Amino acid sequence: MTDIKVNKNQWDSVSEADKEKITSGLKASGALGATDRIVGDPGVPEFTAETLLEPQWNPLKDLCKAACDTAAASAVAWCTANTAGVATAACIAAAEAARQVCRAETPLPYRYQGAGITSLRLNFSGFQYVLAS
Repeated sequence: MTDIKVNKNQWDSVSEADKEKITSGLKASGALGATDRIVGDPGVPEFTAETLLEPQWNPLKDLCKAACDTAAASAVAWCTANTAGVATAACIAAAEAARQVCRAETPLPYRYQGAGITSLRLNFSGFQYVLAS
């Protein structure tokens, strides 16, 4: 079990129902392990609008890269199910090349930026990801 420490005053001001909701949500998302818990600590500074996230962390970029990887995994699955022999190798190679281009262009691929598009909607395998810049 790991204690995830947040500012005590802020955590204590959250209702028990919201604490449970937050804890369950973070466990469901994988941010917390099954036995982890969130605890208030007076030594942790308050999190405010001015608080910086970890330096160099760009959550939008990480989401875009994950979407690129997921799209590529879906493409490889399609290649495997719908092609054979050298066509499978070529299909997987194309999927990987597209993944690399996609990841290099995150958070929003340059081809969309010039058109004034400020969000990117990706659909694959029945899942929809909407990413805004």
